[in-house]
Amino acid sequence: MTYKIETQTPSSCTSEQLHQFERLVLCGGEVTPAGLTGRINRSFRLAWALDGSEPVAVAALKRPNEGYHRSVFLKSRSFEDANSWEAELGWIFVAEGHRRKGLARKLVAALFQDEPNRNVFATSRERNDPIMPLLEEFGFVREGNPYASESGEYNLVLHLKQA
Repeated sequence: MTYKIETQTPSSCTSEQLHQFERLVLCGGEVTPAGLTGRINRSFRLAWALDGSEPVAVAALKRPNEGYHRSVFLKSRSFEDANSWEAELGWIFVAEGHRRKGLARKLVAALFQDEPNRNVFATSRERNDPIMPLLEEFGFVREGNPYASESGEYNLVLHLKQA
């Protein structure tokens, strides 16, 4: 099966593309739905994998709001200046039936090809084994200490990637 990988700024997307992107992000079950549309529209860049014309995987370089951004660095007890890390890699989701085909890797590669000059942070569940090698492959390093998630009974970890 061949997938088409695309990236765009939110302002260059159609309303249908933005709706499909949001639908897939919500399928991942890790995101607060309230305000998601606005957060998607503020992103630096969106990426998706298409199976024909159907989006089956998504990822983004997000522009996090200041309060969240600062809290991630504080909670992880990072010594890094949060303001030096303007973008967040996230909303990585691959639909069932399309997993284990390297789509997340291709989406992240496309995002960094189109936005190579940004310092980027990411958060992951402490025990999210599938994402760790992917983050390491793209130059992310673990920073600070694990901290309790407000969304569930698990810890989150901060990862940083310099431009």
